[in-house]
Amino acid sequence: MSILVFYIRIFTLHVFWFKVVVLSTIAYTTGWMISILVYVPIQWYYLLLVPWYKCLQSSSRPASFFWERYLPVPPAGGVCPYDRSAPLIATSALNSVGDFAVLLMPIIVLHSLQLKTRKKMALLSVFFVGVL
Repeated sequence: MSILVFYIRIFTLHVFWFKVVVLSTIAYTTGWMISILVYVPIQWYYLLLVPWYKCLQSSSRPASFFWERYLPVPPAGGVCPYDRSAPLIATSALNSVGDFAVLLMPIIVLHSLQLKTRKKMALLSVFFVGVL
């Protein structure tokens, strides 16, 4: 969020499409933050307790297979039909969308500046430090 406010200060938002993109990204980031604050307690319930209960109801024996299946050498003989990777992948994908949007915004604006290529590359390197 602070990077987006920084973009507002640096790029004075005289370009209408950039202003729309920055403000919509701020709205997306704010909505994402609020949803995570609401979702984290629910996530612990659905990603930990519900799968554990479903694995206990199924043919997963012993019950410890639920947490031991992620060891480098999983125990033999256990089965748990509940896959909890889908919500984690969806969360990671949506988070990456916001990160890439914030990363690409200054690249598009700096590309249109009338500067020498060397100065453009120097400015882009400053913005790419945030990737690290």
